[in-house]
Amino acid sequence: MEIVEEELDETMFWLEFTVGLSEHYRSPVRPLWKEGDELLAIIVSSIITTKQNNDKEKNLGKNKLKIQNNKK
Repeated sequence: MEIVEEELDETMFWLEFTVGLSEHYRSPVRPLWKEGDELLAIIVSSIITTKQNNDKEKNLGKNKLKIQNNKK
């Protein structure tokens, strides 16, 4: 997912660069920029959620190990 974020970020840069070359491109680029911005928000949210879930799973595994060690 982080690679997707990087690639989308680079795409957004080039869209902005294109508009910087000529204001003529602003109108056709605007919907692409909006879509890219929405996708970026979804991707970043997914990355954050995945990291949080991975941290929870790691902590759960540590707790199970502690419980098993205490039973011995």
